[in-house]
Amino acid sequence: MAQHAILRFEKHKGNPARPLEAHHERQKDQYASNPDIDTSRSKYNFHIVKPEGRYYHFIQSRIEQAGCRTRKDSTRFVDTLITASPEFFKGKSPKEIQAFFQRAADFLTHRVGRENIVSAVVHMDEKTPHLHLTFVPLTKDNRLCAKEIIGNRANLTKWQDDFHAYMVEKYPDLELGKAPARQAGSISPPGFSNRRFPSPGRQEPLKPHWTALTR
Repeated sequence: MAQHAILRFEKHKGNPARPLEAHHERQKDQYASNPDIDTSRSKYNFHIVKPEGRYYHFIQSRIEQAGCRTRKDSTRFVDTLITASPEFFKGKSPKEIQAFFQRAADFLTHRVGRENIVSAVVHMDEKTPHLHLTFVPLTKDNRLCAKEIIGNRANLTKWQDDFHAYMVEKYPDLELGKAPARQAGSISPPGFSNRRFPSPGRQEPLKPHWTALTR
């Protein structure tokens, strides 16, 4: 069966950072909105980039340091999901899984800047290991502009192509997804849930509305 690497973006406006933080950092005892979470395995989750305090404070600080003006509809941070087809992880040791996500995080760090990363945490307590990397979309000249960083449909395809080219150097079994999936992110590889990872506090699964992705 084909194995694909998966890269998705979700933009966030206003201040929904607290629920996202509680979910990513596993700050709740129970997660009714996502029954796939096995809290007995949460001890195996690990950080590639640990948050420096609360998400909101970091996000606000970076925006203020950059001297950015914000509007009500400004995208203040982006949640990135990276994973792979479930088959890819079968038989891999924790060390091998960590190396995969470290390489994926290195790809994003180069693109968005280490100084803009709020947190990068790998969840090992759900059905498929996955990385959540949250960042503030600041350009190199200190403008808050997720549109410029993530781009349009053509840029999303390039993101996918570049991500695949980077990952396949180390993992040659990974295959490139077809163009429509790379542009729209509406199709996930077989065996991988297509629903969005739900935010805590919601009691029902949320419909997918990821901006970009799949491999």
